[in-house]
Amino acid sequence: NAAVFTSAPTAAHGLAFGSLNQTEQVLGRAFATQVQVVIPEADRQALLGDIQEQFAGAGLRYWITPVIDAGEIA
Repeated sequence: NAAVFTSAPTAAHGLAFGSLNQTEQVLGRAFATQVQVVIPEADRQALLGDIQEQFAGAGLRYWITPVIDAGEIA
């Protein structure tokens, strides 16, 4: 499990028009939330499996990007 993650409201573009609510159709984008988490490579498959199980059918999009460095400046 990830101890720390970030989330932010964002907009999704390029979705099927019929899947948008009326407000989203007028704006031309869907409301979305972007979640970012930095985890060890060894935990990647387990986290992805949990997400796939818990959000099955939700149309969730994801991508995995290597992180060169991470830390905390206190």
